[in-house]
Amino acid sequence: MCKKLAENLDRLVLNVRFGKGAFLKTRDKAQWLGEAMLRVGEERALRSHTCLQRWTSPLGRTVGNALELAEAI
Repeated sequence: MCKKLAENLDRLVLNVRFGKGAFLKTRDKAQWLGEAMLRVGEERALRSHTCLQRWTSPLGRTVGNALELAEAI
């Protein structure tokens, strides 16, 4: 959150991943972390939202750095 707050954003969506291969193994722990980050954002007047997602679920339709970047653009 420190880096995000330093960017002076007015809104932020946090993707909190969980599951095998992720930093957080369970949905409960990911939810706890997401809520903690939301509280930090609220204290700094940053409109924030969290999305909890399994590590194995893709965010988009493509795989690979170049393809994912092109899709995001």
